[in-house]
Amino acid sequence: MDNKKKMIIKEIEYWKQNRLLPEVYCNFLLSLYTQGEQQKQTKTKFQFLSLHTILNIMLVATLIALSFVGIYFTQFSLLMQITLSLIFFCVSLFFAIYFHRRGKYIAHIYVVATTFLSFLFVLQITEKFFSNQSKILGAAVALLCAVWIVIGLRWKYRYLTIGGIFGLLIYLLFYVMLK
Repeated sequence: MDNKKKMIIKEIEYWKQNRLLPEVYCNFLLSLYTQGEQQKQTKTKFQFLSLHTILNIMLVATLIALSFVGIYFTQFSLLMQITLSLIFFCVSLFFAIYFHRRGKYIAHIYVVATTFLSFLFVLQITEKFFSNQSKILGAAVALLCAVWIVIGLRWKYRYLTIGGIFGLLIYLLFYVMLK
């Protein structure tokens, strides 16, 4: 293979890796330029627990654990609990958006963490300011589920859309049963 073909193949692999072209097109071009003799790629689509992935998982676990501990197992003031929850939620949301825009699979971990932290935050706010008012709690959770549906549809994350739909269905079921 001459240098020109090698450079073209390397460029097509770069496009494939960075998703500049759909994978199907890149595979077609690679098979065209290598004449069907494409070498097996040693890199898989999912790298098994790289250091970067482990650190991100540890950060998510720490955010969730600290949020849960800060809300339920400390004697922090109400303002401090809400502030901590909001900070952890914002950090998780930032990383979810950051990794989603770059097309990284680690974004899913942050999206799940953000949904969990948002649910905890909504429960905390409604419990502190509207205690014993189940209708307000239900409305807040329903609104949160609607937000999950919108984000799931926009980012094309089925699990987020399905979770939001199930949450709304459960809310509607309890709302009808309690009437």
